[in-house]
Parts: sequence; C-alpha cells; structure tokens
Amino acid sequence: MPATLDIREVPEGLILRVGKSRSIVKAILGLVFGTGFIVYFLRNTKESMVVTVLVCSFFIYAIVNGVIGELCGTSVTLTVTNLDLISEGHAPDGYKPSSIPRASIYQLEFREPQNVGEGSPDPSGLYVEYEGLLLSPQTCVLPHIDQTQTHQAIEAILRRFPDTESLAPSRVGRTSDLVSLNLNRRSMRAGGTASTRNG
Repeated sequence: MPATLDIREVPEGLILRVGKSRSIVKAILGLVFGTGFIVYFLRNTKESMVVTVLVCSFFIYAIVNGVIGELCGTSVTLTVTNLDLISEGHAPDGYKPSSIPRASIYQLEFREPQNVGEGSPDPSGLYVEYEGLLLSPQTCVLPHIDQTQTHQAIEAILRRFPDTESLAPSRVGRTSDLVSLNLNRRSMRAGGTASTRNG
C-alpha cells in the first residue's frame, strides 16, 4: 500500500509531504523470522566463536534496524525552492535525507524498489538523477509512493519550476568534462598561413 502524498504551494516554492503509518504486523514478522534465523544459525553452525558472534551481531543489527523502521513509519518532506530540493524525514528501507541543487538535476522519475532482499533496499518512489562532483548520482527524495503519485509530484514541480530538468548541461555526446580550446590547431593554422604569406 503506497504512502499518502500531500502537495502544497508556498511563496518560496513547493512542499510535498509523504506519510505512511507504522506497520506493527511487519515489525513483528521481521522480529519473528529474524530471531528464528539466528536460532537456526546458532544450532547448526560449526564456525569459531568469533565468526558466530560477528554474524549474529550483523543479523541482530539488521533486525533491530528493520523493526524500528517499520514501527516509526514514513514521514518525509520534500521542499522545492528556486535553488534546491531538500528531502528530510525518516522512512524504512534505504531512504536518506538529502539536499540537491536544482541546477544540477537531469531527470525526475519513478523507480520500483531496488536490491530487494538485501540489508538496505532502495524504496520505490520519486528519484532525482543529478550531476554530482564525480558521478551522476541518483537519490530517492520521496519514498514509498506509487507511480501515479510520483507523476503528480513531478508535474507539480515542473509546473512551478519548468526549467528543473533543463538547467544541468546536456549529457548527450559528452565524453569529457574538460574543455578543449584547440589552441594547437589554431597556432598550426596561423603558422601555416604565415609561412604561405612569407613564401
């Protein structure tokens, strides 16, 4: 079940809020299955005490983290201004708060959950692809919303700030961030012209 989405215009821009109530059932199921797995591992392991403690510590951390995430639910606010997209709040799975300059954004899009089954899967929702320092990172700014809600959020952002996906330099045909001035060709051409005139 997707989270609820609330879109509000303010003088500075937009405020988009995502909320999803906590899931006690999922928290209990995670706790039961996690505890069962640890008990099974402890009864059947032939590893050394150090390895056993490390493995159990990892699984206990993952279980506690998942249970706390489910009990807290989702409450994320995305503030869109002329300068930035600021995503704040908490949500289970792999969501992290972020602040992204609007001028560096290439694309706003919906994505399905990624890395499902691993320790920290990426949630479904609105993702921003933008030009970072060395890479083109992708960040979830509104987690746990479905495709329809994501399109509503994107439409609201582009209606208020139509240049959002067009401010970053084009990536089409770009092979390097370095600027070539072609000084060698110019000097060769000038030298060739000078020698022709002299000759």
